[in-house]
Amino acid sequence: MRRTLSAASLFLSTTLALSAVLSLPAAASQPEVWTFAEDKDFRTGTLQGLTLHPTLGLSAAPSLSRQGLDAEFVHCWLRDGNKLWLGTGLQGKVFVVEAGKVRLVATVESAFVASLVPDGSGGVYAGLVGSGQILQISADGKVTPLVKLGDVQHVWSLAKVGTTLYAGTGPSGEIHAVDLASKASRRHAATNSEHVLVLQADG
Repeated sequence: MRRTLSAASLFLSTTLALSAVLSLPAAASQPEVWTFAEDKDFRTGTLQGLTLHPTLGLSAAPSLSRQGLDAEFVHCWLRDGNKLWLGTGLQGKVFVVEAGKVRLVATVESAFVASLVPDGSGGVYAGLVGSGQILQISADGKVTPLVKLGDVQHVWSLAKVGTTLYAGTGPSGEIHAVDLASKASRRHAATNSEHVLVLQADG
């Protein structure tokens, strides 16, 4: 005797079969969860082509590599083309990272280099802590004093607009403007803060 299945029975049988098949991979391969709360947890992990954020989770990223520096800490950084410039302390040094290699460019008389901005010719202007100085450092490591800003102790931030270099300073919270052609400086503005830590050119 030939048994004929109704459309409803056939649909139910097919659905149950597919459900059974599709449930197998889900049970066999569970995602691995990795969470971290402190810096030491991040250092124990190995990420390939991924970046991990404590609240946003995983996302695609270039592969990571670690580079050692002969410095206690990195205070400021600047990307200029293929070069990554780093200003460090507790002895003021300027490094360049390029093509995966670290190169010490200059050592300066300062507790640390607080700010960096491109000079437009392949080098940087560097603001120093403790002396109120701004230096020009070429790509090959030549260090040229640019200006000493009056009674300023710290040059925390720099922004270059045309031929004028603006410097955010402390502890009096002033912004100074330096004419790069004449190297003459003047107080551009005063703030209500002790230290001007960040400057951004708005065009």
